[in-house]
Amino acid sequence: MKSWIPLLLLPLSVQAQRSLPVEPVRSPDYAELLKSQGATDTISAGLPAARSFHIQSPGYRPYYGSIRSIKTNRGRIKVLSGDYTPLRIGLLYAGTAEIRRAGKMPSLQSVYAQGRTVNGQLTWRGAETGEMFSFGPALPAHAYSPSLFRTAFHRAHELELQTQLFDDWRLDVRGTTGYEDTYLRNNANRDRSLRSTLTWRKRRWKLNGKYSIHHADFDHSNRNGLFNRAYMNDVLTPPTFDNRSGLPYGSRADAPVFLLRNTGAYFRQTQQIGSLDAEFNGSGWNASVIQTYEDRRDDRLEIYRPGTAFFPGGMATLRNQRDGSYNLRAAVSFTADSDDLKHVVSLRQIFTDDRAQIIYMPQAERNFYQRTANQLNLVYQLSRTFRGFDLRAEGGPQLYQSNTIKDHLRWSAFAGVGGNIYDVLNAGRLELTARMGAVYSEPAIRQSYAWAGLMQWNIADFGRYFPMQEASGFDGLKPLRTNSWSASARFHFRTRFTFSADWFLKDVSDDVFPILDNGAIRLKNIASHRKQGFELQLQQFPRYTNKRFYASNSVTFQRYRHRTTSVADGYEGLPVTGFADVYKTLAVGETPGVMTGSAWLRNSTGERIIGDDGFPLVAPGRKIIGNPQPDFTVKFNNSIQIRNLSFTTTWAWRKGGQMWNGTQAMLDYYGRSAQSGTLRNDTEVFAGVTEDGHPNQQPVRLYDPAKPFEQNRWVRYGPGGVAEDYIRPADCLRLTNAQLACTWKRKTFGRSLQAAIYATNLLLWTAYDGADPDQLLLEQPGSEGLDFFNLPSVATYGIKITLQL
Repeated sequence: MKSWIPLLLLPLSVQAQRSLPVEPVRSPDYAELLKSQGATDTISAGLPAARSFHIQSPGYRPYYGSIRSIKTNRGRIKVLSGDYTPLRIGLLYAGTAEIRRAGKMPSLQSVYAQGRTVNGQLTWRGAETGEMFSFGPALPAHAYSPSLFRTAFHRAHELELQTQLFDDWRLDVRGTTGYEDTYLRNNANRDRSLRSTLTWRKRRWKLNGKYSIHHADFDHSNRNGLFNRAYMNDVLTPPTFDNRSGLPYGSRADAPVFLLRNTGAYFRQTQQIGSLDAEFNGSGWNASVIQTYEDRRDDRLEIYRPGTAFFPGGMATLRNQRDGSYNLRAAVSFTADSDDLKHVVSLRQIFTDDRAQIIYMPQAERNFYQRTANQLNLVYQLSRTFRGFDLRAEGGPQLYQSNTIKDHLRWSAFAGVGGNIYDVLNAGRLELTARMGAVYSEPAIRQSYAWAGLMQWNIADFGRYFPMQEASGFDGLKPLRTNSWSASARFHFRTRFTFSADWFLKDVSDDVFPILDNGAIRLKNIASHRKQGFELQLQQFPRYTNKRFYASNSVTFQRYRHRTTSVADGYEGLPVTGFADVYKTLAVGETPGVMTGSAWLRNSTGERIIGDDGFPLVAPGRKIIGNPQPDFTVKFNNSIQIRNLSFTTTWAWRKGGQMWNGTQAMLDYYGRSAQSGTLRNDTEVFAGVTEDGHPNQQPVRLYDPAKPFEQNRWVRYGPGGVAEDYIRPADCLRLTNAQLACTWKRKTFGRSLQAAIYATNLLLWTAYDGADPDQLLLEQPGSEGLDFFNLPSVATYGIKITLQL
């Protein structure tokens, strides 16, 4: 028993010997410890007076030499080397080269010429006639293919300098530059950025300063749908016409090269962000202050030259946007604990001042928005440890104040409980949490709603769209109130895998949407909605085999339901995004943003009604025709490493949901789709009943030259056809990412070198002949499910070299 007494006195003896010389440490075990633990680590000592020892490596690499000094602080030992280097410098370089190609595009016919029926004969009518249709005779010559897209090339370089002065100062500076010839001809993007971080640590203090600047310079902006317009004209060009000439093929058409080449348009953006953070950790309390200021300037010159379809005299606007945002986050917390009980009281504040100014010239349209908001939270946390499990609870009130909301001040509260059960099945830990609460929020004033102007145009008049108007203001709105409930369970089985189950429910009240009011864009609180769902995830962590091979995998299953619970009087069924004739709307009991448009006339049992001429009839007005919400999504992540080689993949499968394929509708109407080329000589009996209730048995030719051209199957219903007829399933399976990398760790020149080859969007399967279902209509927010010449997604093939010095 006496032999254990010196061990009990070890903490006192360590402090008593701080000024005494020590022998050099050359133990192989100590060197191996530094290799495995990195620069810092904490080793459990199991002593009552000093629960842990802290050993800090003197440099980036393990040290085999003498010790200059040993310092102690609150039961921790800091070891400094005898040949300690006060300045350490590291360099990192990364270079990337990528090839990018346009992804999936619709199928086109290359059999029939530009033209139509004239006096019962299929007639070739060339561009000089202004003809827009491709319903002419069989091609007499070679067919031309669309020429807008090309193989793109992107390159980027990144250089980072990392410096450490003593143990107190750290400076990191990173610069990047990139250039891309995009997959659209006559279009290139350039960007460059600089980011620096300066950190100072001293005992209980930490100061951190950051500054970054990013500049982007693009040849064109797609805010007005320029790229989508060029894409539309490219695929609608008749196969008998070469649009590389720069001339239009029809009276309401433009050559893509005319829209993009030598216009003088540009988009330039400069963003600067500066921040200063201060943190102090006291005995039983800590405080922090984070200040950030962001300045962003966007300049866009958008031009349609004279001679452009729908703008014969040309159209141009210079849009300048200046944004400034100041953010202050302050927090102070007090902690009191005993052996198994811990109390924490925190006071947190978030203060923001946002300003945005948007000017259109020469239209002299000026908009200025300003918001000052303040959020204050008081949080109480309680935790207790028992034998075999622990519990925790938290809660508190929240105040939200803003100069732009009605009544200016709102308050809410939240509460949560959780805990861990250890040694479940003698091998794992079960973690349970539950939370409920409410928060207030507002739409960002820097967010532009100019895209809402598209809702005043039918799809046939898409070419007239040119946004030059912003939302009238953000003042006087009610804040969005989000009441949420959530619960989760996670089972951690040793270090091998984790299974988690999460459930959530969110009720959003007074949501804000843009509404066209006598030509003006106004924001209104018009709807409330509920989103409820769950997510299951199984994650398998790496298992090492002789330190040469490991694999990790995860699979995630997500399912949710989203329903509109109320709509303000007079606003149910109005467009919230899309066109005037096909759009997304709000309807009680339906998913927010259900698709609405023209539909077939049906009887009480849902059968289509067929007219006297043998073609289906169209119902008056607009009806709900589709729902973009998927049934569920599944994601797979896989990783394998063999020695210094690693291979990773990411898959995603989405089941259910619907798309409106307006691209197909327009291609059918103008006779450019593969379907209109294959079926135009066919005869069909449309399923349905006649107007007197009998089953339809009348065969009709889809395109009969003997009848007026306007009566053929695809032209008779107008440019968009019958919207219901173009609702398609949105199921898709994609290989999102695949990467093969090799890493070498060096002991001489350079600490590490990694070479990687990768691909994104390598594989995409969709259930309909259209673009990627994830692509948005003119890149507008909330436009999921609407496909009207949405740009193809980009498939990327690249190589990246990273060198750490």
